[in-house]
Amino acid sequence: MKNKVLQQMVIASMIASASIAFAQDGTAPTVAPSRVQVIQDRVLEKKEAIKGAVMEKKESIKGVMMEKKEAVREAKTEKRETMKETIMQKKEVFNQEIAAKRQEMQSKVEAKRSELKTRLEKIKDERKKQVVERLDNRFTEINTKITKEWESVLQRLTDTLGKVSARADKAAAKGADVSNVRTLITQAQTAIETARQAVAAQVGKTYTISVTTEEALRSNVAATRTTLNNDLKSVREVIQQARQAVIAALNALKAVPRVDEATTVSTTTSQ
Repeated sequence: MKNKVLQQMVIASMIASASIAFAQDGTAPTVAPSRVQVIQDRVLEKKEAIKGAVMEKKESIKGVMMEKKEAVREAKTEKRETMKETIMQKKEVFNQEIAAKRQEMQSKVEAKRSELKTRLEKIKDERKKQVVERLDNRFTEINTKITKEWESVLQRLTDTLGKVSARADKAAAKGADVSNVRTLITQAQTAIETARQAVAAQVGKTYTISVTTEEALRSNVAATRTTLNNDLKSVREVIQQARQAVIAALNALKAVPRVDEATTVSTTTSQ
């Protein structure tokens, strides 16, 4: 019993001594952390380090993805601008080619009329001569008139397709999917270029009535008229295909969400 009392007195003395020391220097007595607390602190530090590394990796990946998206966007924009420049160049080339062919045709027409007069000298009937000369001129006039109308049609189709392309750009900027529209625009551009080539070839054609005998004049005139009609029909079909291709692109654009009212394509073509 005495020993127990003595131990309690020693403990109380130690506590008192510690209190006096704290009162003198203002510091709390140091208590060593437990082993469990040390392990918990280390685990927490590792968790924080892993979390920081994961966040850093996510930010790095996000940055790379943003750079890739921006590069793709710039590439698409550059491709569209290049395409627009190509369209304008083709349009200019077409206009120059048509102008050159029309000027060339003037020389051909004059030479053709002179040749026809020479060939018609073998025909005795003056009325038939006049009819043949008038029809020869008429065939040339018809071809010139219709091809000029087709030039205007192709101009309108090109302008409309340009507006469709510009509207598709705006829709894409809003996040809309215009991939199908882009495909149809490219197809329409190809169809228009094909139609341009057909019109340019038609502009350069001449239709000369064959003069053999007086009895064969009627059938020769009919044959020349048929050739002209067939040629014009073939070119007209190509232009209709271009027109349908532009309409397809326009309708696809109208089906895209967040697109305002689209430009209406002209439905008039030469007959």
